[in-house]
Amino acid sequence: LGNMIFSTTLQMDDQIFADRIAITPDGNFAYVTTRNGVTVIQGAFSGTPSILMHIPLSSLNGASSITITPDGKYCYIGTQSPETKIFVIKNASSGAPSLLGEFSISTFSFGLAVTPNGEFLYISNTGSNFITIMSNASSGNPVFLENLTVGIRPEGIAINPAATGGSIGYYAWVCNSTD
Repeated sequence: LGNMIFSTTLQMDDQIFADRIAITPDGNFAYVTTRNGVTVIQGAFSGTPSILMHIPLSSLNGASSITITPDGKYCYIGTQSPETKIFVIKNASSGAPSLLGEFSISTFSFGLAVTPNGEFLYISNTGSNFITIMSNASSGNPVFLENLTVGIRPEGIAINPAATGGSIGYYAWVCNSTD
């Protein structure tokens, strides 16, 4: 693991079930999902991280996934409840993030991934056995393109970092938990 060392522990007293984490591309902010929202940590790699704010998210019921666009402007958070919602936070790298909105999507969005160019958002829907592909992810207002059947209970999803194939130039790798 090279030169990795333990740095610090940050106590999040009133934020229960810290579960998922995403770091902005500039490394200045970490987004940590909790049972009732997302906690934004500033100075993630400065050696003295601190809590900047907590953004409450209604009906979150536990986050199942989180991702940040490559330009750091938007953070997407997926829920694991049957009434799946994707929350969108704007100004993710600015130090002044805020909730932009939310939209509904299929059932149990277990994984989120954004293409390296920020154009497409992929959502694995473990309750429906498909992934949802949305365009315009870098705008904070993604547009539904299609659902693609991928197997039984898709959960993890990742996009290769270089445009090397497929009709849009990237490959999506999907982990199905049952087949």
